[in-house]
Amino acid sequence: MITSTDWLLLLLIVFVSSFIGALVGISVILWSTHNKKEAQDVLDLVEYKEKPSEEKHDKNEDEAPIVKFVNKMLHDAIKMGASDLHFEPYEEFYRVRFRIHGVLRVVANPPISISRKLAARIKVMARLDVAEKRVPQDGYIKLKLPDNKAIDFLVSTCPTLSGEKVVIKSFCFDRLAVPLNIDKLGFEEEQKRLYLEALANSEGLILIAGQHGSGRTTTLYTGISRFNKEGVNISSVSDLVEIKLPGINSK
Repeated sequence: MITSTDWLLLLLIVFVSSFIGALVGISVILWSTHNKKEAQDVLDLVEYKEKPSEEKHDKNEDEAPIVKFVNKMLHDAIKMGASDLHFEPYEEFYRVRFRIHGVLRVVANPPISISRKLAARIKVMARLDVAEKRVPQDGYIKLKLPDNKAIDFLVSTCPTLSGEKVVIKSFCFDRLAVPLNIDKLGFEEEQKRLYLEALANSEGLILIAGQHGSGRTTTLYTGISRFNKEGVNISSVSDLVEIKLPGINSK
């Protein structure tokens, strides 16, 4: 026989269980809301999806996530010290890789459906011909930073079977701040002597070779800067001008 005490105990158990369940439910709702917001932020930057076509569709709304994603990749490359960025379309996937300390590593996998828009956005920033997709192109991107400094990026596009691959070479330092001093190049004394002797010749050819990021350009301009005087005319020819020095006519 159930007594009044048993009923009170049963009601107390039900009340406590309901209270605990409500707290758990509130926690789950808060956790879910927080993570959905984070997921949406990532989706806006990385996993942008095509919206269904509408008669009054704002094109800028489609392009905004692409702009954010490309800008994020450039800023991340600066923070991580990446020497170059590879935007690579394939038949079934798309990937973005950074070269850090000479090793390529995947940093993002945006949807393959936006591969053309990514290439187009980068080409617009580099002032390249967006409509031309059959031949390689080269250009520049100058990214302004909050501290009023600017970082130069060299952009190269290459047609592939699955779309346009884009490689962006980043200069994560101020080129004008690089000391063009032969004593700062890390040469051994014998190497330094041979380089200075070659520079002292009135004619000839100096071949500077090395792997990516080994300091070829810095070594070259260190040698050129030794002749950068008022009475000397210097002209340089390059596919892409990596260091711009006053007094040297670069093309």
